[in-house]
Amino acid sequence: YQPTATLVIRTDGANPERFDMFGPGLVYDKYGRPVTSPIKPGTRVRVFYADLGPTRTVDHVIVEQ
Repeated sequence: YQPTATLVIRTDGANPERFDMFGPGLVYDKYGRPVTSPIKPGTRVRVFYADLGPTRTVDHVIVEQ
């Protein structure tokens, strides 16, 4: 189950991380093109963060496949 505008990522840690995606333009394929279709479970992604003080937010996501 993938909630609308939410990306849940399994990490090396015990707990998965959940990111709310606000607006388009945050998810790209490996060629830099925006991804508009849903990301399938099991797809490998790289998440790039921006630190805003104590808050870590997603800057952008790259779909590896």
